[in-house]
Amino acid sequence: MSSFSASNPTQVILPNLFKLCSFRLSFNPHYSKASQESSAWFHTFDILDERKREFFTQCEGELLCAYTYADADYNSFRACCDLLNVVWTMEELTDEQDEEQARATGLVLLNSLRDPQYKDDSTFGKMCREMSDRLWECTDLVRCGHFIQGCTDYVGAVAAEAGLRANDVLLDMDTYMVMRRANSGVPFCMSVSSFILGGDLPREVYEEASFKGMYVAATDMVCVANDLYSFYKEHVGGHRTNNILYVLMKENNVNLQEASDMIGTRFGELMDSFLENKAKMPSWGEDVDRDIAATIKCMEDWVIGNLQWSFETKRYFGDMRGEVRRTGIVPLSRNVMRGAAHAESSSSQRLCYL
Repeated sequence: MSSFSASNPTQVILPNLFKLCSFRLSFNPHYSKASQESSAWFHTFDILDERKREFFTQCEGELLCAYTYADADYNSFRACCDLLNVVWTMEELTDEQDEEQARATGLVLLNSLRDPQYKDDSTFGKMCREMSDRLWECTDLVRCGHFIQGCTDYVGAVAAEAGLRANDVLLDMDTYMVMRRANSGVPFCMSVSSFILGGDLPREVYEEASFKGMYVAATDMVCVANDLYSFYKEHVGGHRTNNILYVLMKENNVNLQEASDMIGTRFGELMDSFLENKAKMPSWGEDVDRDIAATIKCMEDWVIGNLQWSFETKRYFGDMRGEVRRTGIVPLSRNVMRGAAHAESSSSQRLCYL
């Protein structure tokens, strides 16, 4: 066992992911108007209880959209804000559902996007229908197969996560990362670039090795950053399987600080991989290359935009966010320390596999 529980630390120092990130921050000029409209639209459904609605508002999903869909026009950007509000609502709903229930909830979203005639009379169904109608008004989603496939994968992964959560299963690292890429919703959200462009890139671009390498690296950078920043909130909430820090502690027999340091190393390696693959991208002609550049820009915006947003909202660090950003220091509650010590004490046990 590592020395975490014996040393009884009161804080953990986060790696500075901003210093490891080579991308330039962008911001959508339509944020002010579209964010107010989308937020007001979300609150008309009264779908979450008061505590969750307050937390939802503090998370400022529209702000994340402004950083990650910086180049979208007004109509597309407003649709993106609505989409993210729906995805986060689904996340809140499925957090308390079993695998079958979570899959059914996810299919309401997926069917609404696939079929403009699909209707579900639940509050969530009406929310999905209105959001999907806004997307269909912007572009023909039939041309956005990559976007629909991203949603399909996301729905399946969210349901699988609910099953793992119910059985308290902690995966090995390789299996965890495959699942995390999908249930994070990041590939789905990055695939919104095809919606903004009005259609998919040519199939051969998606299948090109360098493009795939960038896509996976960008997704993983967002995922590991989210796991690092959300660990403390998730642990207090009792979610102790869907976070890379638990996997690292158990699989490598390290303490929480060492696992956090490993996240920094991993993020730097992923950034190097992204840049190396970007340099290897072949050309498909001027028009296609222009759309590829816009898609790559969306990947980059998601990585740096997610970092920036994580310290501008209260989602992860609450009122401490400014101090945590400045110092990198996160105070540890007793609940977090007990949970981390438990993860380490189990490190010699066989990991669960799917």
